[in-house]
Amino acid sequence: MKTLKQILIILVLSVAIGLIVNAVNPKGIPLVVDMKKYSTEKSDKLKEDFINNPYDTSKNDAPLMQNPHLNKEGFVEPQNIKLDFAKILFDKNALFFDGRIPEDYKAGHIKGAISVPYEEFHKKSKEERIEMMKGYNKNGIIVCYCIGGDCEMSIDLAYDIAKLGFTSMNIYLGGYKEWENAGYPVEK
Repeated sequence: MKTLKQILIILVLSVAIGLIVNAVNPKGIPLVVDMKKYSTEKSDKLKEDFINNPYDTSKNDAPLMQNPHLNKEGFVEPQNIKLDFAKILFDKNALFFDGRIPEDYKAGHIKGAISVPYEEFHKKSKEERIEMMKGYNKNGIIVCYCIGGDCEMSIDLAYDIAKLGFTSMNIYLGGYKEWENAGYPVEK
């Protein structure tokens, strides 16, 4: 019984010390996360915020939002988004990049999306990537996607672009397949 009591005391003290260290550490892990920011549900508040946005995004020249988390490597990490949020961004004229190979892009893509094949982009030098992205607003909203499911090209593409200083990168995880199945605008 005495051993159990000692184990409990050590456990409670360990947890308390861990919580205190985490609380005072500027890079501590948040114990409560505001998931509404990353919500996948259709929330009237979220839609209202974007509908009433004071910025004119018709030319993708002002961010609807920026990810406030600067990565330790010095870039703003892309955010994962789901179908409903991708559609909101689409309706606000966000820029969509299709990371699939050109043949897949030609077979069908999200309406207005630009083909930026990840494999080709990733093979380029940093200078070539910078030149390729030169015409795009670094603070404009960009959504990267691929086919969806297990495809990770959109993730890798978004991170490669974010490392060039782009601050509002989003990764649409559902991809082209989910978008098309939802009946949203596509081009073939």
